[in-house]
Amino acid sequence: MKIVIHKLYEFLQSLFLSSFFFIFLMHSFLIIGKFFMKKN
Repeated sequence: MKIVIHKLYEFLQSLFLSSFFFIFLMHSFLIIGKFFMKKN
């Protein structure tokens, strides 16, 4: 039972990290997009 909880915890942790990374990427794209809009 302990192993199952540990696997679930690892899964949630990786899910959280990937979603955080995705949000960070989207945020970076928005900043870059605004920068290019100002430049043109």
